[in-house]
Amino acid sequence: MEEFPELFKRSIRLECGPGWHQLIRRICDAIKPLVIANGLHDFEVVQIKEKFGALRFYVHNGNDEIYTIIDRHESDSIYICEECGAVENVHCRNSGWIRHLCDKCFKQPKEVIRLDEDPLC
Repeated sequence: MEEFPELFKRSIRLECGPGWHQLIRRICDAIKPLVIANGLHDFEVVQIKEKFGALRFYVHNGNDEIYTIIDRHESDSIYICEECGAVENVHCRNSGWIRHLCDKCFKQPKEVIRLDEDPLC
C-alpha cells in the first residue's frame, strides 16, 4: 500500500491468502499508470478479498479500462493457489469454504471438486 499511494487512500486489510499477493501487485502495477494518466484523483482501492474461491478487488471511481484489467486478473486468480502462488495442480476445493489450492497446500484430497462438476467454481 505504501508503494501505491495513488491507489490506497487509507490502509486496508488483505482478506486473502499470500499466494495471491503477486497477482494483487500486478493489478496495482497495471492500473496505477491509468489512474495517473486519467487524473482519477478520487480513485481508491477499498477492499481486497477472497469470495467464492476467487480474488475480489473492489475500487471506487475507476473507469472502464481499469475495471477490465481488474476483471481479467480476478478471473486469473482461480488458476493460482491462494496459499503459495503455485500455478500447477490448482483445483477448486470445497471444505465448507470454496478455495483454489494446489495439491501441496490442500490437506484433504478427498474433497477435490472438478471445475466442470461444481457451478460455484
